[in-house]
Amino acid sequence: MGGSRLAGLAAVILGLVPTAARAWGGLGHRAVALIAEHRLSPKAEEQVQRLLGPSYRLADIATCADDIKRRGERCGPFVLKAAPRSKSWHFIDIPIQASPTAATLKRYCVSHGRSDQCCPEQVREDLATLKDPAASTRDKQMALMYLVHFVGDLHQPLHNADDGDHGGNAKLVWFLQSKRSHKKTNLHHIWDNMLVKDSQLKKFRPDAFAAELERRITPSEAQAWTRGDVVSEAALESFQIAKTRIYPAYDPDTRLSVPYQQELQPIALEQVAKAGVRLAYLLDGCWP
Repeated sequence: MGGSRLAGLAAVILGLVPTAARAWGGLGHRAVALIAEHRLSPKAEEQVQRLLGPSYRLADIATCADDIKRRGERCGPFVLKAAPRSKSWHFIDIPIQASPTAATLKRYCVSHGRSDQCCPEQVREDLATLKDPAASTRDKQMALMYLVHFVGDLHQPLHNADDGDHGGNAKLVWFLQSKRSHKKTNLHHIWDNMLVKDSQLKKFRPDAFAAELERRITPSEAQAWTRGDVVSEAALESFQIAKTRIYPAYDPDTRLSVPYQQELQPIALEQVAKAGVRLAYLLDGCWP
């Protein structure tokens, strides 16, 4: 998406939100799902609705994968058991000094010395399940639930990079001025909540936010974002944002303030928009 178009939307949001305007959070993940839903082919829309039932939308399952990391939940149409083993599926730890390519991504899908279903690999597995005519309806429902969330995670830069700090979780930092600013947060938390944390934007309806983002997506951008291996491309793009923009701006002794927010929020907004476009593209490919 063009930088000026995103900067314009960021300015609108910053004007609405006097404190933090921080994606992804519930708002960001639901926006990804809503953008995708609006762009689905008729056949994919029919199949998605068949899996969800008549009363639910993709946005209703967009945060389920986070909800079940620690405990069982009723989420959308599903009654789900706790899935602690899924925690590592939300990210891929690419060392910040690395120079990954699509061909080398899989080498970073390792946990405690063993192969692991990191985020890009899990996305591919979920897509395979949705395409598999022999897979059960329940397996397809779970694959859809995870896919909607993981495509969003794949576009969160600090879910794709690591500086020996668990993707920014171990880098403490001051962020903006607020009533709670006496306490540091961490770099990953800032980016996990780039749209909603401690913000008036919590009141922003996901439908309206998604519609505003989608209105600014040009056909040429959507076409560019869906060329080639979009799963690898998303992970590599996110890694580069972390490597070249997020980590260089980190200073444990400096408060990240409004200029930081103004510079990087357009990036966050574009990542959410890309995730929505790519999720639709991937789902369309499951039911061509």
